[in-house]
Amino acid sequence: MANLKTAIAAENEILKAVDFTFGYDAAMNNVAVGIQAALSGSDRNFVIGGKVTPYPNGGLNVSIAPIFAFDAATETSVAETAATEPVGFAEADSALDRIDIIEVRPAEEGYDVQSRAFNDPATGAKSYAQVNTKKRIALDVRVKQGAKGSPVAPAADSGYVKVAEVVIPAGTNNITAELIKNIDARKGGAENSEWTADKSATFNPGYLSEIFHTFLEGHNEDGTHGAAAIKKGNIDFGTGTQQVKGADIPSGQSMSVNGADFTSMDVLTDLIKALADNVNALYPHANGLLSRYSFIEKVPAAASTENVDVSAGGPMVVDGIAVTEGQMVFLKDQENAKENGFWEVQSGAWNRFPGFTSANADAFVHKFVRIETGTQAGSVYYIPEDSASIGTDRLGFTRANLASRAKPETLVARDSEGRAEVEPPKGEKDIANRGYVDLCVANVEHLSFGRGRDLLDLIGSRFLAKKNPFAYDENKLILSGGTSIPIYDGEKWRPILLEGDDMEFDPAAALDAGDSLSFGKDYFVYLTVDGARPEIVVSLNSTYPDGSTALTSRKIGGFHVGTIRKVSDDGLWIPIDSVGNKWGSSGTRWEDNVAEGIVPNSVWDLLHRPRVVAPGMAEVQDGVWMGIYIASAEESFSFMDSANNLPIKTGKLVSKYGKIPVTGTEGLSQFNFNEIARRQGMRLPSYVEWLAGAFGSPQGEDGSNTYGWTRTTNTARTYTGCLMNTTTGARDAAGGVKPYAVSAKNLVDCAGNVWEWTGDVSVRVDSGAQWQYYDVLGSKQGQAYLAQEQGLSVLLCGGWWHFGVVCGPRTVGAYGGPWFVWTSVGCRFACDAA
Repeated sequence: MANLKTAIAAENEILKAVDFTFGYDAAMNNVAVGIQAALSGSDRNFVIGGKVTPYPNGGLNVSIAPIFAFDAATETSVAETAATEPVGFAEADSALDRIDIIEVRPAEEGYDVQSRAFNDPATGAKSYAQVNTKKRIALDVRVKQGAKGSPVAPAADSGYVKVAEVVIPAGTNNITAELIKNIDARKGGAENSEWTADKSATFNPGYLSEIFHTFLEGHNEDGTHGAAAIKKGNIDFGTGTQQVKGADIPSGQSMSVNGADFTSMDVLTDLIKALADNVNALYPHANGLLSRYSFIEKVPAAASTENVDVSAGGPMVVDGIAVTEGQMVFLKDQENAKENGFWEVQSGAWNRFPGFTSANADAFVHKFVRIETGTQAGSVYYIPEDSASIGTDRLGFTRANLASRAKPETLVARDSEGRAEVEPPKGEKDIANRGYVDLCVANVEHLSFGRGRDLLDLIGSRFLAKKNPFAYDENKLILSGGTSIPIYDGEKWRPILLEGDDMEFDPAAALDAGDSLSFGKDYFVYLTVDGARPEIVVSLNSTYPDGSTALTSRKIGGFHVGTIRKVSDDGLWIPIDSVGNKWGSSGTRWEDNVAEGIVPNSVWDLLHRPRVVAPGMAEVQDGVWMGIYIASAEESFSFMDSANNLPIKTGKLVSKYGKIPVTGTEGLSQFNFNEIARRQGMRLPSYVEWLAGAFGSPQGEDGSNTYGWTRTTNTARTYTGCLMNTTTGARDAAGGVKPYAVSAKNLVDCAGNVWEWTGDVSVRVDSGAQWQYYDVLGSKQGQAYLAQEQGLSVLLCGGWWHFGVVCGPRTVGAYGGPWFVWTSVGCRFACDAA
């Protein structure tokens, strides 16, 4: 038990020295006990003041501010009214940090030495000595080092009061403020947040002046709260036992929530619950908002933009629309909002429109009004209220975020037929109108061609063709009347209907600027619009004509200009020996039986075309299109990987006039031609298809090649077809002579120039047959193990003039395997109709 104590003396009593000492010690102890009782009420060590700060002159030194320290274990205290400095620390290890502590205790010391007389009580002898006549309790400061590299400070010593922890980093020679961890616990038992050991050993209740000042900052002297003293951050809201709940807080005022009344004493929890119930009740109401509204089917002739004098009435202009007697006008901007609604135009005063009068007072409740004219076209108006009586209530119409056509920041509303109007698209993500949709779907399956004929009847038919395939003195084309083709007229997409009979036109007169009909070229036919009239343009461009765009033009077909095999007036093909003379001999010459012009069976349109629209294609039988010329290479084509002796699977082969055929010279076999064709969406023709295309081509005579046909293979890699009658002069492209070895299907050089691969394979049986192993170009791909020598063979057709009679439109050989590579074998591609 700690009490206030003192020494006492009776009157005339002779006091002993111990009484004086007790009196002094009691006085000091009374100070400690009083402060302990007043400030802490704790049996813990505490400190008032004593903040540790870096020493002003730096180094491994600190200062301790004036301090009062109480050690609860010894019930001793010490006070120092002056700063204690410097307090020094030892250097840390060069590689390891250390944590030291500062601890203090009271230390008694005597002072004021004087000569005093002493009386021996037993003998009465007197003596003299120099003694301290006074004593004081001084502050004893101790720095206790921690272990190197330890993350925990050393424990405080018994009898000492711990004041701070100080971190001494490795290699440092200066202590800064962030290295000093002062007391921040404000009551006994609380932990100091930055201490690593003895965290609750010491606390600091603070100076009374500081505590009182802090109190007065938030309170008045009478104890009431100061302005803004209570803030949300100062209140512990929650559901815990000691936390503030909504059920503890009154609303502070009376209010009503959707018909339910609450007094000022009703708690916030009840108010929040009432609001939540009402919000939840709003969801079905909000979700069903559009379902409760429907469109008024009648559409007004015009809608107002300002007040209209219905008393004066008469025909007038409303929002730019001239309204006449009997029409319905929507008024929504009347100065007297009771006049808003539908009105009927009269010669004099207007009257309410029938069906929208006071007799039908709720005609506008939950209704949308659609505007389709004037500056407000596409707008939708409605009355937000659930009740509105015509002629009685002020009808406040609001513009909705709906629209009957696509408008910025609005939803598109459809009419009763499910239709919605949209503007022509201006970007790739815009909603398309019907005209644009018609364009996108206007393909083989979706265009309507012919005079009202059903689409299913038109599969395989055509609407673009050569007017007369047998007339060689003209190159007219026809476009079937009644053909409907979507096209952009400058404002929107709309179908162009070619009225009346078939339209005949001359491609040469319809050519694009700078173009001309030239031999061996492919042309494309377009429809464009000049004002309201469709215009036909023929162009070498495969995208759109010069001066047009993909929007303002529509590609509808194309054709090739080349060599045409003549037929008789009755449509029969003229055989080569029609006058009893073979070709190249006297009499009728081969070149007399061909002409130059639009190849009739090369004309294609959107309903009658090859599946792959490629250069130089002609139809040889229903559903089969073949290259007019032997396949040649585009300039970008690379045939072989020279390092590995492998064919490169890139590039294209095309049917073009004036190019030398691709043959085994490039290291390509039938395997390779098959692969290249497949990558282009084509194939090698079958034997039957090749015969159909080659029918009517010239036939070789004998091994001596009597008639002078020869094959052109010059170093310039140009090709003009087979030459004829070389003894009479060279015939080539430079000389202006076109190829004459043309079949009845207008295919060039089916016989005479090179053998041609087909897609058909047969089995050849030789005597002495045995299993054979074949590498293909050394690639170890496509090997074949055969039961007979050269047993797997591809049918080769046509032949070349060097073989004489073994050359012609019915020549076929079965002696070459698909892996063979010959300089005298090429091919032409085929594909099915679309």
